[in-house]
Amino acid sequence: MKKTTFQPGQSMKLPNGHLGYFRRPNAGFRVQDPDYVKWVTERLSKIPEIAGHLDLMKKAEAALAGLPSFSPPKRFPVPMAVSVGPQQAMIGTQIFPKFSSGPDEKGYYPIYGKEGFFVEPEGSTLNVGQTVRRMDVRIKFGEVTTKVKGIEVLTENREVSAASAALNLNIEAYKLDRAQASLAAEEEADYAAVALDATKYAAGFSETLATTTQWSHASSQPVNAFWAARRAIFLKTLQDPDLFAMGGDTEATLMVNAQIRSYANTANTGTGRAVPVTRDFLAALFQIAIAVGNAAKTVELDSEDDPTQIWGDFAGLYCTGQGAIVAPRFAISCFREGFPDLLPYRDDRVGTGANVLKWTDSWQPIVTKSNAAYLWLDTKLDV
Repeated sequence: MKKTTFQPGQSMKLPNGHLGYFRRPNAGFRVQDPDYVKWVTERLSKIPEIAGHLDLMKKAEAALAGLPSFSPPKRFPVPMAVSVGPQQAMIGTQIFPKFSSGPDEKGYYPIYGKEGFFVEPEGSTLNVGQTVRRMDVRIKFGEVTTKVKGIEVLTENREVSAASAALNLNIEAYKLDRAQASLAAEEEADYAAVALDATKYAAGFSETLATTTQWSHASSQPVNAFWAARRAIFLKTLQDPDLFAMGGDTEATLMVNAQIRSYANTANTGTGRAVPVTRDFLAALFQIAIAVGNAAKTVELDSEDDPTQIWGDFAGLYCTGQGAIVAPRFAISCFREGFPDLLPYRDDRVGTGANVLKWTDSWQPIVTKSNAAYLWLDTKLDV
Protein backbone atom coordinates (compact mmCIF):
# COMPACT_ATOMS: atom_id res chain seq x y z
CA MET A 1 0.00 0.00 0.00
CA LYS A 2 1.35 3.39 -0.94
CA LYS A 3 1.98 5.63 2.02
CA THR A 4 1.43 9.35 1.62
CA THR A 5 3.82 11.48 3.61
CA PHE A 6 3.43 15.14 4.48
CA GLN A 7 6.04 17.78 5.07
CA PRO A 8 5.92 20.37 7.88
CA GLY A 9 3.18 22.89 7.21
CA GLN A 10 1.18 20.67 4.85
CA SER A 11 -2.38 19.80 5.78
CA MET A 12 -5.52 17.96 4.75
CA LYS A 13 -8.85 19.73 4.33
CA LEU A 14 -11.62 18.66 6.67
CA PRO A 15 -15.30 19.62 7.00
CA ASN A 16 -14.64 22.01 9.86
CA GLY A 17 -11.13 23.18 9.10
CA HIS A 18 -8.03 21.20 8.32
CA LEU A 19 -5.86 18.53 9.83
CA GLY A 20 -2.20 19.37 10.11
CA TYR A 21 0.21 16.69 11.32
CA PHE A 22 2.95 19.10 12.24
CA ARG A 23 2.25 21.79 14.81
CA ARG A 24 3.06 25.15 13.28
CA PRO A 25 4.19 28.07 15.46
CA ASN A 26 1.93 31.11 15.66
CA ALA A 27 2.97 34.16 13.68
CA GLY A 28 2.26 36.36 16.69
CA PHE A 29 0.01 36.78 19.68
CA ARG A 30 -3.37 38.43 19.79
CA VAL A 31 -3.90 41.74 21.55
CA GLN A 32 -7.46 42.67 22.35
CA ASP A 33 -7.13 46.42 23.03
CA PRO A 34 -9.95 48.65 21.72
CA ASP A 35 -8.58 51.53 23.79
CA TYR A 36 -5.45 51.53 21.71
CA VAL A 37 -7.45 51.60 18.47
CA LYS A 38 -9.28 54.66 19.82
CA TRP A 39 -5.97 56.22 20.88
CA VAL A 40 -4.53 55.87 17.37
CA THR A 41 -7.62 57.07 15.51
CA GLU A 42 -7.93 60.14 17.75
CA ARG A 43 -4.41 61.15 16.79
CA LEU A 44 -5.03 60.47 13.13
CA SER A 45 -8.08 62.75 13.31
CA LYS A 46 -5.82 65.65 14.31
CA ILE A 47 -4.02 65.47 10.96
CA PRO A 48 -5.78 68.03 8.70
CA GLU A 49 -5.28 65.97 5.52
CA ILE A 50 -7.03 62.99 7.15
CA ALA A 51 -9.57 64.64 9.47
CA GLY A 52 -11.81 65.76 6.63
CA HIS A 53 -12.22 62.25 5.23
CA LEU A 54 -14.73 60.46 7.48
CA ASP A 55 -14.86 57.33 5.30
CA LEU A 56 -11.09 57.04 5.44
CA MET A 57 -11.12 57.36 9.24
CA LYS A 58 -13.68 54.56 9.55
CA LYS A 59 -11.59 52.32 7.30
CA ALA A 60 -8.47 53.04 9.35
CA GLU A 61 -10.26 52.24 12.60
CA ALA A 62 -11.65 48.97 11.17
CA ALA A 63 -8.21 47.97 9.87
CA LEU A 64 -6.56 48.67 13.23
CA ALA A 65 -9.22 46.70 15.12
CA GLY A 66 -8.60 43.69 12.86
CA LEU A 67 -4.83 43.54 13.29
CA PRO A 68 -3.61 40.31 14.96
CA SER A 69 -0.93 42.16 16.95
CA PHE A 70 0.50 45.63 17.45
CA SER A 71 2.35 47.62 20.05
CA PRO A 72 0.12 49.55 22.44
CA PRO A 73 1.49 52.64 24.19
CA LYS A 74 2.26 50.68 27.39
CA ARG A 75 4.06 47.69 25.92
CA PHE A 76 6.18 45.48 28.13
CA PRO A 77 8.84 43.05 26.85
CA VAL A 78 8.06 39.35 27.10
CA PRO A 79 9.80 36.36 25.47
CA MET A 80 7.71 34.74 22.76
CA ALA A 81 9.48 31.36 22.73
CA VAL A 82 7.82 28.52 24.63
CA SER A 83 9.95 27.61 27.62
CA VAL A 84 9.97 24.61 29.90
CA GLY A 85 12.02 26.39 32.55
CA PRO A 86 13.94 23.96 34.77
CA GLN A 87 12.20 20.87 33.35
CA GLN A 88 14.11 17.87 32.07
CA ALA A 89 13.38 15.80 28.96
CA MET A 90 9.71 15.66 27.95
CA ILE A 91 8.62 12.82 25.67
CA GLY A 92 4.82 13.08 25.62
CA THR A 93 4.47 14.53 22.12
CA GLN A 94 6.76 11.83 20.74
CA ILE A 95 4.30 9.16 21.88
CA PHE A 96 1.27 11.37 21.13
CA PRO A 97 1.99 13.22 17.83
CA LYS A 98 -0.08 16.39 17.65
CA PHE A 99 -2.88 16.94 15.16
CA SER A 100 -4.58 20.32 14.77
CA SER A 101 -8.33 20.71 14.68
CA GLY A 102 -10.40 23.54 13.28
CA PRO A 103 -11.23 26.67 15.28
CA ASP A 104 -14.18 24.97 16.99
CA GLU A 105 -13.93 22.47 19.83
CA LYS A 106 -13.95 19.38 17.61
CA GLY A 107 -10.82 17.61 16.45
CA TYR A 108 -10.67 14.91 13.79
CA TYR A 109 -8.12 12.16 13.39
CA PRO A 110 -7.67 9.62 10.57
CA ILE A 111 -8.51 5.97 11.19
CA TYR A 112 -6.11 3.56 9.54
CA GLY A 113 -7.94 1.16 7.24
CA LYS A 114 -7.12 -2.23 5.70
CA GLU A 115 -7.84 -1.51 2.03
CA GLY A 116 -4.20 -2.01 1.05
CA PHE A 117 -4.23 -5.53 2.48
CA PHE A 118 -7.47 -6.69 0.88
CA VAL A 119 -7.36 -9.68 -1.48
CA GLU A 120 -10.49 -10.52 -3.50
CA PRO A 121 -11.60 -14.03 -2.44
CA GLU A 122 -12.59 -14.93 -6.00
CA GLY A 123 -9.53 -13.34 -7.56
CA SER A 124 -9.29 -10.42 -9.98
CA THR A 125 -8.80 -12.19 -13.28
CA LEU A 126 -10.46 -10.31 -16.15
CA ASN A 127 -12.37 -12.23 -18.78
CA VAL A 128 -13.51 -10.73 -22.10
CA GLY A 129 -16.20 -8.12 -21.54
CA GLN A 130 -15.94 -8.37 -17.75
CA THR A 131 -16.20 -5.23 -15.67
CA VAL A 132 -13.22 -4.48 -13.46
CA ARG A 133 -14.16 -4.66 -9.79
CA ARG A 134 -14.32 -1.33 -8.04
CA MET A 135 -12.74 -0.99 -4.61
CA ASP A 136 -14.23 1.30 -1.99
CA VAL A 137 -11.25 3.28 -0.64
CA ARG A 138 -11.90 6.13 1.74
CA ILE A 139 -10.39 7.79 4.78
CA LYS A 140 -12.50 7.54 7.90
CA PHE A 141 -12.16 10.03 10.73
CA GLY A 142 -12.72 9.73 14.44
CA GLU A 143 -13.83 12.74 16.47
CA VAL A 144 -12.55 14.14 19.73
CA THR A 145 -13.44 17.24 21.74
CA THR A 146 -10.34 19.35 22.26
CA LYS A 147 -9.59 21.21 25.47
CA VAL A 148 -8.02 24.58 26.23
CA LYS A 149 -6.03 25.10 29.42
CA GLY A 150 -4.42 28.23 30.73
CA ILE A 151 -2.50 29.96 33.49
CA GLU A 152 -1.68 33.60 34.13
CA VAL A 153 0.90 35.56 36.11
CA LEU A 154 0.59 39.10 37.48
CA THR A 155 3.42 41.56 37.98
CA GLU A 156 2.97 44.86 39.79
CA ASN A 157 4.76 47.94 38.52
CA ARG A 158 6.82 48.16 41.72
CA GLU A 159 7.93 44.53 41.30
CA VAL A 160 9.36 45.37 37.89
CA SER A 161 11.37 48.27 39.28
CA ALA A 162 12.61 46.38 42.33
CA ALA A 163 13.70 43.28 40.38
CA SER A 164 15.43 45.36 37.74
CA ALA A 165 17.28 47.51 40.27
CA ALA A 166 18.26 44.79 42.73
CA LEU A 167 18.80 41.77 40.46
CA ASN A 168 18.96 43.18 36.93
CA LEU A 169 16.12 40.73 36.25
CA ASN A 170 13.18 41.00 33.88
CA ILE A 171 10.67 39.70 36.42
CA GLU A 172 7.81 39.49 33.89
CA ALA A 173 9.87 37.32 31.55
CA TYR A 174 10.87 35.13 34.49
CA LYS A 175 7.26 34.69 35.62
CA LEU A 176 6.09 33.88 32.10
CA ASP A 177 8.89 31.34 31.78
CA ARG A 178 7.62 29.54 34.88
CA ALA A 179 3.99 29.74 33.75
CA GLN A 180 4.89 28.14 30.43
CA ALA A 181 6.87 25.43 32.24
CA SER A 182 3.94 24.75 34.57
CA LEU A 183 1.46 24.26 31.73
CA ALA A 184 3.96 22.12 29.80
CA ALA A 185 4.37 19.89 32.87
CA GLU A 186 0.59 19.51 33.12
CA GLU A 187 0.44 18.50 29.45
CA GLU A 188 3.23 15.96 29.97
CA ALA A 189 1.44 14.54 33.03
CA ASP A 190 -1.78 14.14 31.01
CA TYR A 191 0.10 12.15 28.37
CA ALA A 192 1.77 9.98 31.01
CA ALA A 193 -1.58 9.25 32.67
CA VAL A 194 -2.78 7.66 29.41
CA ALA A 195 0.49 5.99 28.38
CA LEU A 196 1.01 4.35 31.80
CA ASP A 197 -2.56 3.01 32.01
CA ALA A 198 -2.46 -0.69 31.11
CA THR A 199 -6.19 -0.65 30.29
CA LYS A 200 -5.43 1.57 27.28
CA TYR A 201 -3.51 -1.29 25.65
CA ALA A 202 -4.95 -4.35 23.91
CA ALA A 203 -5.13 -7.59 25.88
CA GLY A 204 -1.70 -9.20 26.00
CA PHE A 205 0.09 -5.98 25.08
CA SER A 206 1.07 -4.88 28.59
CA GLU A 207 2.71 -6.54 31.56
CA THR A 208 3.85 -5.70 35.05
CA LEU A 209 7.26 -7.25 35.69
CA ALA A 210 8.10 -8.97 38.97
CA THR A 211 11.15 -10.58 40.61
CA THR A 212 13.21 -12.48 38.00
CA THR A 213 11.52 -10.83 34.99
CA GLN A 214 12.37 -7.32 36.20
CA TRP A 215 15.20 -5.93 34.13
CA SER A 216 17.23 -5.17 37.25
CA HIS A 217 17.46 -8.94 37.93
CA ALA A 218 20.61 -10.74 36.82
CA SER A 219 18.70 -13.42 34.90
CA SER A 220 16.27 -11.07 33.10
CA GLN A 221 16.31 -10.84 29.30
CA PRO A 222 15.04 -7.42 28.19
CA VAL A 223 16.41 -7.91 24.65
CA ASN A 224 14.30 -11.04 24.17
CA ALA A 225 11.26 -9.27 25.66
CA PHE A 226 11.76 -6.30 23.34
CA TRP A 227 11.92 -8.35 20.14
CA ALA A 228 8.96 -10.51 21.15
CA ALA A 229 6.86 -7.38 21.75
CA ARG A 230 8.07 -5.78 18.54
CA ARG A 231 7.02 -8.83 16.54
CA ALA A 232 3.62 -8.98 18.30
CA ILE A 233 2.95 -5.35 17.30
CA PHE A 234 3.99 -5.98 13.71
CA LEU A 235 1.69 -8.97 13.35
CA LYS A 236 -1.28 -6.84 14.43
CA THR A 237 -0.46 -3.65 12.52
CA LEU A 238 1.94 -4.78 9.74
CA GLN A 239 4.03 -1.87 10.91
CA ASP A 240 7.25 -1.95 12.92
CA PRO A 241 7.20 0.30 16.00
CA ASP A 242 9.47 3.32 15.65
CA LEU A 243 9.86 4.53 19.25
CA PHE A 244 11.16 2.85 22.41
CA ALA A 245 10.22 5.18 25.27
CA MET A 246 11.14 4.80 28.93
CA GLY A 247 11.59 6.62 32.21
CA GLY A 248 15.00 7.61 33.52
CA ASP A 249 14.95 4.78 36.09
CA THR A 250 14.43 2.21 33.34
CA GLU A 251 17.27 3.59 31.24
CA ALA A 252 19.60 3.41 34.25
CA THR A 253 18.49 -0.20 34.80
CA LEU A 254 19.17 -1.21 31.19
CA MET A 255 22.64 0.36 31.33
CA VAL A 256 23.74 -2.24 33.91
CA ASN A 257 21.57 -5.17 32.84
CA ALA A 258 23.61 -8.36 32.54
CA GLN A 259 22.21 -9.42 29.15
CA ILE A 260 22.75 -6.00 27.59
CA ARG A 261 26.26 -5.72 29.00
CA SER A 262 27.08 -9.08 27.42
CA TYR A 263 26.51 -7.55 23.98
CA ALA A 264 29.05 -4.86 24.84
CA ASN A 265 31.85 -7.14 26.02
CA THR A 266 34.99 -7.97 24.06
CA ALA A 267 33.71 -11.31 22.75
CA ASN A 268 30.61 -9.85 21.08
CA THR A 269 31.56 -6.40 19.79
CA GLY A 270 33.64 -7.66 16.90
CA THR A 271 36.18 -4.92 17.56
CA GLY A 272 38.47 -6.77 19.92
CA ARG A 273 37.51 -4.55 22.82
CA ALA A 274 34.56 -3.88 25.07
CA VAL A 275 32.42 -0.77 24.54
CA PRO A 276 30.49 1.32 27.08
CA VAL A 277 26.73 0.91 27.29
CA THR A 278 25.32 4.30 26.32
CA ARG A 279 21.96 5.52 24.99
CA ASP A 280 23.41 5.36 21.48
CA PHE A 281 24.46 1.77 22.14
CA LEU A 282 20.93 0.88 23.24
CA ALA A 283 19.50 2.52 20.10
CA ALA A 284 21.86 0.47 17.94
CA LEU A 285 21.15 -2.74 19.84
CA PHE A 286 17.37 -2.36 19.63
CA GLN A 287 17.51 -0.73 16.17
CA ILE A 288 15.01 1.95 17.12
CA ALA A 289 14.80 5.57 18.29
CA ILE A 290 14.91 5.89 22.08
CA ALA A 291 13.18 8.59 24.15
CA VAL A 292 13.85 8.95 27.87
CA GLY A 293 11.42 10.98 29.97
CA ASN A 294 12.76 12.72 33.04
CA ALA A 295 10.13 15.43 33.56
CA ALA A 296 8.82 15.95 37.10
CA LYS A 297 5.92 17.66 38.85
CA THR A 298 4.77 18.92 42.23
CA VAL A 299 1.27 19.79 43.43
CA GLU A 300 2.46 22.12 46.21
CA LEU A 301 4.22 25.37 45.35
CA ASP A 302 5.54 25.90 48.86
CA SER A 303 6.29 22.27 49.68
CA GLU A 304 9.82 21.31 50.69
CA ASP A 305 9.30 17.83 49.24
CA ASP A 306 11.18 16.92 46.08
CA PRO A 307 9.22 16.90 42.81
CA THR A 308 7.99 13.46 41.71
CA GLN A 309 8.79 11.79 38.40
CA ILE A 310 6.04 12.06 35.79
CA TRP A 311 7.04 8.92 33.88
CA GLY A 312 8.79 6.87 36.54
CA ASP A 313 9.60 3.18 36.09
CA PHE A 314 8.18 2.13 32.71
CA ALA A 315 9.09 1.21 29.15
CA GLY A 316 6.90 1.32 26.07
CA LEU A 317 7.23 0.34 22.44
CA TYR A 318 5.16 2.51 20.10
CA CYS A 319 4.03 2.98 16.53
CA THR A 320 3.83 6.76 16.10
CA GLY A 321 3.36 7.03 12.32
CA GLN A 322 6.22 9.48 11.93
CA GLY A 323 5.74 11.87 9.02
CA ALA A 324 2.45 10.32 7.84
CA ILE A 325 -1.12 11.56 8.10
CA VAL A 326 -2.70 8.11 7.84
CA ALA A 327 -0.75 5.32 9.55
CA PRO A 328 -1.22 2.74 12.30
CA ARG A 329 -0.31 4.53 15.51
CA PHE A 330 -0.99 4.00 19.21
CA ALA A 331 -2.21 7.48 20.04
CA ILE A 332 -2.36 11.14 19.08
CA SER A 333 -3.07 14.48 20.73
CA CYS A 334 -5.59 16.89 19.19
CA PHE A 335 -5.08 20.60 19.77
CA ARG A 336 -7.13 23.59 18.73
CA GLU A 337 -5.75 25.91 16.07
CA GLY A 338 -4.34 29.20 17.32
CA PHE A 339 -2.64 27.72 20.37
CA PRO A 340 -0.43 28.17 22.29
CA ASP A 341 -1.40 31.80 22.77
CA LEU A 342 -0.22 34.70 24.90
CA LEU A 343 -2.63 37.48 25.92
CA PRO A 344 -1.11 40.41 27.86
CA TYR A 345 -3.40 42.91 29.52
CA ARG A 346 -3.38 45.60 32.23
CA ASP A 347 -5.07 45.36 35.62
CA ASP A 348 -4.71 48.71 37.37
CA ARG A 349 -6.99 47.65 40.23
CA VAL A 350 -4.05 45.78 41.76
CA GLY A 351 -1.57 47.68 43.93
CA THR A 352 0.33 50.25 41.88
CA GLY A 353 -1.02 48.77 38.66
CA ALA A 354 -0.02 45.49 37.11
CA ASN A 355 0.68 43.72 33.87
CA VAL A 356 -0.98 40.31 33.50
CA LEU A 357 0.25 37.63 31.12
CA LYS A 358 -2.25 34.90 30.27
CA TRP A 359 -0.69 31.81 28.68
CA THR A 360 -3.07 29.26 27.12
CA ASP A 361 -2.54 26.00 25.28
CA SER A 362 -4.60 23.14 23.91
CA TRP A 363 -4.22 19.36 23.91
CA GLN A 364 -6.29 16.20 24.23
CA PRO A 365 -4.64 12.74 24.15
CA ILE A 366 -6.58 9.84 22.65
CA VAL A 367 -5.65 6.22 21.93
CA THR A 368 -6.37 5.31 18.30
CA LYS A 369 -5.03 1.74 18.05
CA SER A 370 -4.47 -0.18 21.28
CA ASN A 371 -2.39 -2.98 19.75
CA ALA A 372 0.10 -0.58 18.13
CA ALA A 373 2.11 -0.40 21.36
CA TYR A 374 3.44 -2.55 24.20
CA LEU A 375 3.85 -1.48 27.84
CA TRP A 376 6.16 -2.73 30.59
CA LEU A 377 5.67 -1.53 34.18
CA ASP A 378 7.89 -2.00 37.24
CA THR A 379 11.03 -2.75 35.23
CA LYS A 380 13.30 -2.60 38.27
CA LEU A 381 13.28 -3.86 41.84
CA ASP A 382 12.58 -1.10 44.37
CA VAL A 383 15.36 -0.86 46.95
